Amino acid sequence: MQVDDVIIFFLSELRDHLAQLAFDRKNPIYMGITGQQWPVALLGQVVDLRIPDLFADAAYNGRRQHDIPDGAETDDEDLRHRDSYGVKVLKITNYVSLPAIMTFIDTHTHLYLDAFDHDRDQVIQSALEKHVEVMLLPNIDRGSIDTMQQLCSRYPGICLPMMGLHPTSVNGTYEEELQMIDKCLEHPSYVAVGEIGMDLYWDHTYQREQELVFRHQISLALEKHLPVVIHSRNAIDRIIEILQDYCDSGLTGVFHCFTGSLYQARQIIEMGFYLGIGGVLTFQKSGLAHVVSQVDLEHILLETDSPFLAPVPYRGKRNESAYLPLVAEKLAEIRGTTTADVAGITTANARKLFALDRYVIH
Repeated sequence: MQVDDVIIFFLSELRDHLAQLAFDRKNPIYMGITGQQWPVALLGQVVDLRIPDLFADAAYNGRRQHDIPDGAETDDEDLRHRDSYGVKVLKITNYVSLPAIMTFIDTHTHLYLDAFDHDRDQVIQSALEKHVEVMLLPNIDRGSIDTMQQLCSRYPGICLPMMGLHPTSVNGTYEEELQMIDKCLEHPSYVAVGEIGMDLYWDHTYQREQELVFRHQISLALEKHLPVVIHSRNAIDRIIEILQDYCDSGLTGVFHCFTGSLYQARQIIEMGFYLGIGGVLTFQKSGLAHVVSQVDLEHILLETDSPFLAPVPYRGKRNESAYLPLVAEKLAEIRGTTTADVAGITTANARKLFALDRYVIH
């Protein structure tokens, strides 16, 4: 990979780690823009966005002058060569205040569905322009695997797949579906086992089968050391009961599209799980505002569940990942903090839960 832009080290103790990362303008995982031209590693990737200062005695790569923010100093002697990439990188020594960059991770989006067939590339580009840097794709059943995988191959490092059997796809042939899920999870490219769980909204016909499938996929997650992404519509209490059987197993994950009570939220957090919060938060009568006002941001992930559940003012229309900042803004308003604070903490939460640094393309 040819790199001709400046690489920034934020903290001296992270210098060796960041030196291994290659940046280019097409990879938003570890690159952002502070102005129009000056690329930097995104603050949310390695340190908390609430930290206002960077270690920065910034030099440039010598071949091309870059726009250096006010307060940064350049020193050609500080440039050093990385043989592994054949580029010169920065040595950071002093504090310089730089503008924080808000970045987001959409932890749950079905971008591979046919609702996006006519403009999928534009939808992803719009999300990137809104600083939604990574989009995590939960599987539904064996019928969705190929299209999901194709999208992830088209956008490596941006669209990352999960693997699981959705509870609404559980029926009398669930064993055949699980065989496919088991086979797919032999490959180490998945960030989670999901979307799994239970759905008792429509009927209870396959409740027993849903529980069996749920437990099977929990076992897969434990075997593969992956988090679980849980669908829990009209089934939160029963799922909590099931998860209590795994309380000493190290199992973790997120309750996707959480719409439960504060009591349920506290139970979930106590078990070491996150709450997935999306567009429903913006709905006036959802009741979620009271819940999230009482829950620390350290326990929350942001998601869209697109193309479903678009936030206000797009409610009733197709949802997409570019709308994720609207959820962050509403969460910030409810909690009396800044959108940047919400972005920084929830992005760090997502990176931690899904171990996303393992999936960065070097």
